[in-house]
Amino acid sequence: MLDFPAESFIRFFHNHALLDYRGRPVWRTVAGGTGSYAARILAHPLISFAGEAGVETVLRDAGGPLVKCRDHAPRRFAAVVMAAHADDSLALLDQPTAAEKSVLGAFGYQANRAVLHRDTRLMPRRRRAWAAWNYLGQSINDAGHEHLAVSYWMNRLQPLATDRDLFVTLNPPFEPASVLADIAYAHPVFDAAAIAAQHRLGALQGQGGVFYAGSYFGFGFHEDACASGLAAGVMAGGDLPWADLLGEQTIRRLPALDGLAPRLARRVAAMARPSHSPAADLAAAAE
Repeated sequence: MLDFPAESFIRFFHNHALLDYRGRPVWRTVAGGTGSYAARILAHPLISFAGEAGVETVLRDAGGPLVKCRDHAPRRFAAVVMAAHADDSLALLDQPTAAEKSVLGAFGYQANRAVLHRDTRLMPRRRRAWAAWNYLGQSINDAGHEHLAVSYWMNRLQPLATDRDLFVTLNPPFEPASVLADIAYAHPVFDAAAIAAQHRLGALQGQGGVFYAGSYFGFGFHEDACASGLAAGVMAGGDLPWADLLGEQTIRRLPALDGLAPRLARRVAAMARPSHSPAADLAAAAE
């Protein structure tokens, strides 16, 4: 823990109000889960979704970015947003610059197993000690090294329509009973190199018409991916009906957006002008 970057630790605790005894924020969840708003976005008439296209590489030339999909010739676009992990985005670039290799390559990822289950053995023994997040440590060798895990009490985190206790454990130290789902994830590791690289992400935006977004812009959370994706869409020139949500508080929350605040503010202000037609501009950008 002594090697963990203090900046990341403090930002995380501040973001989650973990040091506030009073006035803690109300945690909210999206009704129906993330699929509900993803479906609404994809149903927009100006959006064409090709989930099985099989993107192989992103190229750039004087005319802008091109996307090469499996079994297809490269197709040119006005802009490309790489909404993926930093290492995956870097691997998709045909000829990454030295800066892109340095910044995107600074983010490492750790594989994590998430198990949805009903096994109370992966929760504190005393039910009164159950919290939304529960740290678990188990010694695994004589050197005192621990197997670290976290159990989330989903009934406490979300308004679930059930009286059965449901838990999600990351990297369980033993095989849980009553497993309902088992999913593999990869989460960014925010070491000193990654924290330093976050402040350099802004300089990459727009080079050759390519923009970046992902949870690595913030703390590795879903909300960070959403906010950085919104910022990328704004900077890429698209007019978004909800662009005003990209306010100062959101920008300051993500270290990677700090240096882009003036540019983002100008774009958001321009979208607020009555003369602007988001639908027309988005259609033009899609041509």
